[in-house]
Amino acid sequence: MPGLLETWTQQIGWRIRKGNVVVEGENDVALLEHTRSLYHAERGIDIFEDFAVLAAGHGDDGGVDGVNRRLNAARQLAEADVTNGAPQARFIGLFDNDQAGRRALSRACGFDRRIVRYQDVFLLHPGMPSAMGSPGPVVEKRAQELNRHCKSLDWEIEDLLSPDLMRAFQADYPDAIVRETTVGGATHRDLTRPGKARLKQYVRKYAGLQDVMGLVRLTRALRDYARLRQDHISL
Repeated sequence: MPGLLETWTQQIGWRIRKGNVVVEGENDVALLEHTRSLYHAERGIDIFEDFAVLAAGHGDDGGVDGVNRRLNAARQLAEADVTNGAPQARFIGLFDNDQAGRRALSRACGFDRRIVRYQDVFLLHPGMPSAMGSPGPVVEKRAQELNRHCKSLDWEIEDLLSPDLMRAFQADYPDAIVRETTVGGATHRDLTRPGKARLKQYVRKYAGLQDVMGLVRLTRALRDYARLRQDHISL
């Protein structure tokens, strides 16, 4: 008989594994899933394996509020479904590093004091530091130091795609990008909603593994935060 967590996740269309990260939208999931496919096709390794990336919701049901809502429910149900005294699944949350994401991360920790910054919920950065078993404040400090050169820059998962691929996409779809901002050698692009959908299709059609290595690095970091091994994933 399925437990509470399994029943709920099936109802909302999640396929969970041992380590799970809740992200803002379906485009984020699609880009990371395609990265998984490219890596497996070239190197024969499943970089997800016991790991899942889960969209907070469909369309407007996702976003930062969706991450907080779904993450809170998943963590509570995971705590209720234990085997030998330990939850069988771990859930963390990842927010875009923009104004909405930064506010949502603070709200998550304020609502439930058991949720720790950079231990249970994270902001996306160009460089994501390893946790190495450290407490949240140590990881947050590492993230700040690693990304000091682009401290003021917003960041989304699409920004981890290779510059060459993004330049080619921008040449083909100039109206898909509203604004481009470069700080400290890192570039963030604000895409329209249709532009994000076009980029997802473009990545599926044209991207090679080298174009998504930033997403491979992100996957390694997220597996680390979910307390899963990463040494089988080479960069």
